[in-house]
Amino acid sequence: TRRGMANQHLRVQGTDSASDESVQLIEKRPGLRCRDVLTFALCWMLYFTATAVFSVLAPFFPIEAGAKGASSLVVGAIMSTSPLCVVIFSPIFGYYLPQMGVKSSLLSGVLLIGGTCVLFAFLSKLSGILFITFCFLLELVSGMGNALFQTSIYTHVSTLFQGHYGLSMMTVSLSQRD
Repeated sequence: TRRGMANQHLRVQGTDSASDESVQLIEKRPGLRCRDVLTFALCWMLYFTATAVFSVLAPFFPIEAGAKGASSLVVGAIMSTSPLCVVIFSPIFGYYLPQMGVKSSLLSGVLLIGGTCVLFAFLSKLSGILFITFCFLLELVSGMGNALFQTSIYTHVSTLFQGHYGLSMMTVSLSQRD
């Protein structure tokens, strides 16, 4: 019946009866506008690109670092510096995110990641302990940028798509490199 179908979108106030006066509409999920879809697509592409940067490095870096004098243990330590920084700094950046602002944090994180990627290309000019030191330093800064970026992108997407929270978080999570 019409009333049975309507109950899928209605909430009954009160306990005795479901009269017309005691029934209120629950807010429906807002539809996605074209601008929302475009914003979400750009956020997804940004997240995918930022995480793909780290995946591209993994096959080539051990060979290059070995040629520069780094042992397997040191290469593993260098490669694990960025994820360790994400684990350490994400809660800190999440705490200070309201003061820093979501959009400025997002931009700062992307600039840190991009800057370290550009500087990483110049590491081929170094060798020995200087190469290892700068690798650790760049991975540390890159991890901080990644923590700032990830914290702000999840916050930004969750506030933009409150009515579609599960869908938006699932889609952004699918773009990870893990």
